[in-house]
Amino acid sequence: MIEIRKNLASMFLGQISKIILGFISGIILARALSSDDRGIYAILLVVPTLLSLVFSFGFPQINSIFTGKYKEQRFFLLKVNFVLIIISSILITFLFFISGKYELLSNSAIGQLSFQSRIVMLLISICMLINILIREFVKGCNNIYAISKALSIESIVVFLGFLFCYLYELSLEWFFCVQLIANLIVACYLFNKSMNIVSKIEKKGTNAIGISHLTKNAMVYYLGSLSIAIALHSPTILMNGYELNLTDIACFAIAYSLLQQIEVIPTAVVNVLLPELSNSNESESPVDSIVKVCKFTMFVYVFLTLLAYFFIKIIYIPIIGSQYYEVHLIFFCLMIGGWFGCCGKIINVYFNLVNKSSFDTSAVLVRSIIQLALSVLLINLYGVYGIVLAIVISRIARMFVTYTLFVKLTGVHYSSFLISRSDVIYLYSKFESRLHKLRKE
Repeated sequence: MIEIRKNLASMFLGQISKIILGFISGIILARALSSDDRGIYAILLVVPTLLSLVFSFGFPQINSIFTGKYKEQRFFLLKVNFVLIIISSILITFLFFISGKYELLSNSAIGQLSFQSRIVMLLISICMLINILIREFVKGCNNIYAISKALSIESIVVFLGFLFCYLYELSLEWFFCVQLIANLIVACYLFNKSMNIVSKIEKKGTNAIGISHLTKNAMVYYLGSLSIAIALHSPTILMNGYELNLTDIACFAIAYSLLQQIEVIPTAVVNVLLPELSNSNESESPVDSIVKVCKFTMFVYVFLTLLAYFFIKIIYIPIIGSQYYEVHLIFFCLMIGGWFGCCGKIINVYFNLVNKSSFDTSAVLVRSIIQLALSVLLINLYGVYGIVLAIVISRIARMFVTYTLFVKLTGVHYSSFLISRSDVIYLYSKFESRLHKLRKE
């Protein structure tokens, strides 16, 4: 139990450090680049992120689950990941080659990349692919400290690299080189950790899993991961395709990034709190624990986003420049959607616990379809705010489906998720108790 608590505390600190350094790096980026270049940066960085998710083929989820379920087969799983990395890297390289040769997306920021920049983006995509696969492998092996350290390493390298580029007034291409260096260092670190893990396991000649079994399960998870990848990253790609003002795209990217960073905090807090809630009453069902954690997450998230909104409006925008004035308005709109969607990961824990992972996949698929359809309809009418409105409505729709499935599955009532004064007092006492134990250990 002590080891689990230390792991949770380590992950919490790693995520918090990533948020703080990411926030500072964002300020440096906005100050170093023009608003147009900041918009181009947002567009281009989506490409490797999206490609790494698409060409992972659902294996990140396989790694996080099967490494714990089949501990003696971790070496086999790692070999499968290495083969997948080679195949996916070839496919990504081919895609970059085709897009360059036939001038696909030639009118967009993506299509205007130089040959050298395409090589950098290609290498970032491959490094991100390695990171997303091996990170989940290491996480599934319960080496939470290594994951926390990887988060910190990436944040520090990006921060120092951006600071160097800002001080020496380097061009946009150098900021992508910083991203490449950060991802490459993390990839090497995680690769070393994964090899250390499997070196302690006997390398058996046969395997109990089988490629067909892995592939079958991976495809189930792939639909969900592909849907969430589309939901998270399609807005920036669409805005680039419709050739919106680059400053508007930059404002959206900054607001969206800030909200995503804040969404990490409730998750980290829940990781610390969940064991206390689960162990507080042996007769308490997992459903009761999930509902309580959802309430706490909503309370923390609403408080943090409101605090962040006023901070962005009063302090952040004056620092990065008046050209980013729209950031606080976009953040406010996205924040409303976040209030409805902040408990999705928590309820998904229960779905996986009772072997109903398809429920979450269905909810995410609903979100993706609605978001894409509304984005196409509204972007010509309202520009960037059409995308924002599509995101908010789709997140509300996803959580309506999620809550409905959870209510039907468990029998609890919708009103069970409403926060009362007694809930706040109870949850605060439990969180304070957990932090006190962590400090003692």
